[in-house]
Amino acid sequence: MIAAVVLLGQVLSALVSEGPALPYGIAAHAGGVVRGVPVVAGGSSWSADKTKKQWRRETFWFVEGKWKPGPPLPTPRSDLAYASDHTGLYVAGGTDVQAATREVLRLSDVGPEASWQKLPDLPAVVESAAGAILDGHLYVAGGQKSNRLWAFDGSQWQRRAPLPGGERAYAALVAHGDALYLFGGLQGTNVFSDAHRYDPKQDQWQRLTGFNLPGFGWSAVSVDDAHVMLAGRIDQKNQITDDIWLLNMPDLSVAAIGKLRVQSCCLPAVNIGANTWWFIGGEPNVQRSRTPRISVVQLER
Repeated sequence: MIAAVVLLGQVLSALVSEGPALPYGIAAHAGGVVRGVPVVAGGSSWSADKTKKQWRRETFWFVEGKWKPGPPLPTPRSDLAYASDHTGLYVAGGTDVQAATREVLRLSDVGPEASWQKLPDLPAVVESAAGAILDGHLYVAGGQKSNRLWAFDGSQWQRRAPLPGGERAYAALVAHGDALYLFGGLQGTNVFSDAHRYDPKQDQWQRLTGFNLPGFGWSAVSVDDAHVMLAGRIDQKNQITDDIWLLNMPDLSVAAIGKLRVQSCCLPAVNIGANTWWFIGGEPNVQRSRTPRISVVQLER
């Protein structure tokens, strides 16, 4: 499917295709790139008869044209905060349904000796938080019953200015330019429709005008200097959607640019090359569902 939209006088086209399916359906898992290799870890899944939910500790990476097992997480967990950069894939917090965790881990290799490295724990447990990396700092924002923002400089965690509006779970957090941007989220039954910019130098949040798209459970990626892409949204009616949105960052206007191959939420968006992202797995509906399918989104000018 191809869609086109005009932003800032330029025509951006989205080509959406099917990617290589995971071994099984998962949602609320972590995803990123390690040494150029797409990686997913953790999450939850349902049995074929939808009677048993399972929390996963498996790691898979995509090598030689297929998904292969990598080193498992120490314990099963879903609803993790995660982010990746040239140093590896980071995961923080999460839950095995019995309890949330403070544990923080990094996977920095995909070779035969690869393993998850334990990093200093978060100061508090987190579940359904969002993660991003900016200027070498790992940020973990919000979560169930949390409005906190934590920053990790490689050796210790620091508490930063709290998220606006109180506790906020399943928000989208993205590093864009010299700032972090926070979109939507969930507080009880309230679905946020706002956007905020965090300046790490000033340790301040700023409410942004022009954005009014209620949603949670989604992923955000920085596309270029002027645009951010959002997908995997649950709307204010608790409906999981297949829409792909482009945000024009100067004025935060939003334009639909295409649709995922399968509607899904709580899934990572992984950059696999120039202007190309994999939206991996997720939850297609609330009927105890998980999908192994991958939507490949390629943006062209």
